[in-house]
Parts: sequence; structure tokens; C-alpha cells
Amino acid sequence: SEAVSASQEKPRAEILPQNLCYCIYTSGTTGRPKGVLIEHRGLVNLARPTSCPLIGAVARYGKSVLAIGSLSFDISVLEIFTPLLNGVTVCFASQEEIDNPALLGRKMQEEGTNVLFATPSRLISYLGYEDFRQAAKNLEVLMSGGSLPAAPVGKAARTFAPPACV
Repeated sequence: SEAVSASQEKPRAEILPQNLCYCIYTSGTTGRPKGVLIEHRGLVNLARPTSCPLIGAVARYGKSVLAIGSLSFDISVLEIFTPLLNGVTVCFASQEEIDNPALLGRKMQEEGTNVLFATPSRLISYLGYEDFRQAAKNLEVLMSGGSLPAAPVGKAARTFAPPACV
């Protein structure tokens, strides 16, 4: 067989704001799954610090985000691209760490995580573990949302990270 040599030239690709960046599937409010096509300009607009106060907080205070959301869930777009487009490090938790709050807490400590995106139900379940609670004390920004009432999440967050944004 013939050996293949790699080109030393950098590939050229012109990426324009109106080019497709990604597709995400959502049921939205209709309950009927549909694909939503997002252009590069839409993602960049979402990740701008001025798009909302929490995005601004990630840009201003973020040092390390630990990504724990499924790549098929819309929160992954926020927890991956918002930090990266604002110069913040993104670390990825393994499935084992995501499923074990004690391991996740240790991972947060190792990575210096100070920003976390989590659903209220996940956050509340994680707070039952001392390793997670200790790591959460280093959070400066916490982004959460979902179907649970905000009051229990806000109260829980204030017990471990007073400066956190909820």
C-alpha cells in the first residue's frame, strides 16, 4: 500500500455569520420534536456578555466551567460555547463523575471550577453530598433553570455560594 503524506498547508474554510453552526432538536412548547438550525451569528449573539446578566457574569468572573449537561440538551450550548467565546476554560466531566456527586465535587476542586450550569433538580440532588457542597463554595456563577420553583434552589444556592448568580 502507498504511504500517504499529510499536507503542511492549513485548510482554508470561509465561515460566514449566516452559515449553519449546529442543529438542536427540541419539543419547545408544542410537545412535537423539531430540529432548529442555528447560524454562527445566533450563537455569537447568545454568547455576548451583554445578551443577559448571567452570560455577562460568566464572561466577567469565569475561570473554569465544568460541563455536565448532555450534548443533546440545550444547556450544553450555553455551558460550552458561552465560556469558550468569552475566554473561559471549559472542562468536561465524565459520565461516572456526573452520576456520582462526590466524584463530581472532587473534579470541580481539581479543575478550579467557579462556574456551573445545572438544572434545579440535579443541583438539589448534588447538594446532598459533602464533596459537592465543599466544591460548590468556590462557585462564583451558577446558572440554573427548569420546572422546579426557584425559591428552593435559591435558598440551597445561598447556603453554599453566597456570591453565586442563580
